[in-house]
Amino acid sequence: MQPNNKISLIALATSDFDPSLVYLNEDQITRFKLQGTPTTPTFTYMVNPEWRLIEMVAYWIYCSAQAFRFWELGADAQLKKYHYAGMTGSTAMFGCIRDHWIDGILPYDQVTSAFTGAPDATNRILIGIELSAQRERLYEVAGSLIAKGRAGRLSVEDAAYLADLFPQSFNDPYLKKAQLALSAAGGLVTEIMGVNLQYDLTAFADYQVPRVLRALGIIGYTPELANLVDGRKLIPAGSALECALRAATIVAVERLSQQTGIPTVIIDNYLWQNQHLAKCDNFHLTETTAY
Repeated sequence: MQPNNKISLIALATSDFDPSLVYLNEDQITRFKLQGTPTTPTFTYMVNPEWRLIEMVAYWIYCSAQAFRFWELGADAQLKKYHYAGMTGSTAMFGCIRDHWIDGILPYDQVTSAFTGAPDATNRILIGIELSAQRERLYEVAGSLIAKGRAGRLSVEDAAYLADLFPQSFNDPYLKKAQLALSAAGGLVTEIMGVNLQYDLTAFADYQVPRVLRALGIIGYTPELANLVDGRKLIPAGSALECALRAATIVAVERLSQQTGIPTVIIDNYLWQNQHLAKCDNFHLTETTAY
C-alpha cells in the first residue's frame, strides 16, 4: 500500500533500509555541514513570466510527472542522455514541455509528437495523455496547492493525494515525483507571493541524490551493489537492491536533518544542486517511471 503521510513513508523507508546492501556512515553524518546559505528549490527559471501563477504550477506538475529517466543504456554500457534544443537531461525535458505548451496545457493531440524519441517514450506518452486529457482536474489541483502554500504548509499527505488523482503519472511508494511537484508549487508561491512556507516532506529518492551522498561518504555500498553501479549494470525496479538504495536516501537525509536542524527539503535541494561533488561517479541505473 502506498504511504499517505510522512510517518508511513518514513516507516516504509526504515523497513526497506538494508545495511547489508547500503549502509550509513554516522561519523560523516555528524560532520555534515551545508556550504553557503541554505535555500529551498526555485522554479521560476523555466516558466513564461507572462503566465499566471496557477498556470506555472500546472506546468510544473506536468514537468514533475515527466521527471524520470533522462537516459538510455546502450549495448556497450554507454549512456545516451536526452537532448532537446541544445539542452540536456531534465532541463531538456522541461524545455520540450514548455515549447509544446499552448493555452495552459500540452495539447492532447501533441503528446505523442512531443515525447517521441525521448527515453521510455511509451510511458511518457501514457503519462502525458493522463494529464492532458484532464486539464480541468490538473488546474483544480494546482489551485489547491497554491491555497495550501499560501496557508503555509505542504506535506506528504498532499503528495499522496496527487498520486491518487493521477496514478499513471505519480504512483510510487516513495512519492518522489509527487513530492517534487509540491516542492515546485511551494517554491513558486514563495518566490512570487513571499509566503513563509513549511514543507513536511522526505527526501526525493532518485538516482542523483544517493550518488552525491555516496561521494560525501554519508552512505556506502557493499561490494555487490558497488559493482553494479560502477559497472553500469541495470538494477531491476522494485528489487531489494533498488528499494534499499532509495530507502537509504530517505533515511540518510532524515538523519542529516535531525543532526543539523535544517529541513529535509533544503538538504535535498543542496545535494541536488551540488552534483559536481560526485564528479564522474556513476549513478545507479533502473528503468522506472518513478525517477
